[in-house]
Amino acid sequence: MRRERRIIGVAAIVALVTTATAMALPPGAGAGLSAVYQLYDNDAVGIPNGHDAAKMSFDLPSSDRMVGSVQPHFRIRHDRTQQLKLSLKGPNGETVLLSNGETHGENLGSGPCGEDFHTVDFTGFSDSASQNLASGSAPYVGDWLPNEPLSALTDISPEGRWTLIAKDTNSGGEKGRLLCGLLFISLPPP
Repeated sequence: MRRERRIIGVAAIVALVTTATAMALPPGAGAGLSAVYQLYDNDAVGIPNGHDAAKMSFDLPSSDRMVGSVQPHFRIRHDRTQQLKLSLKGPNGETVLLSNGETHGENLGSGPCGEDFHTVDFTGFSDSASQNLASGSAPYVGDWLPNEPLSALTDISPEGRWTLIAKDTNSGGEKGRLLCGLLFISLPPP
């Protein structure tokens, strides 16, 4: 039985400052924003070897505002992260490649996935990050530049299904798990 994904909160600009600090958003990310979606899921999904993918989907309601920025975050247990291909699919059908084998070592992110996403140190992606994954080391905690710009998912309606995708490109070996995911979507004022 499929569990409904949770929208943790839609925060007003006053609450955004706290959220921005907790999420380590880039400087100025909260400036001029009037709302933000925080979408979190801790219902772990197995990552199949060599075919298909682990997916975490979040359905957002309609809005009269367009997406200002998007930041996807992953917590993955996997012995060989270099086999992973990560992406984010927006409700417009556009898929952005975040990472394609640039990591090495075990696991992406750290900490326990539970009811509170603040207990997790995620591997995240942001167009305003200063480094790409190839310059980091496991477990790649923090925000990294995606392979393709997340701006492809801005200036669209947030309405519809957003999907975090983790694919194992190797057909053998140990299977991994997408333990939890967090999606941060900001909406500028109208």
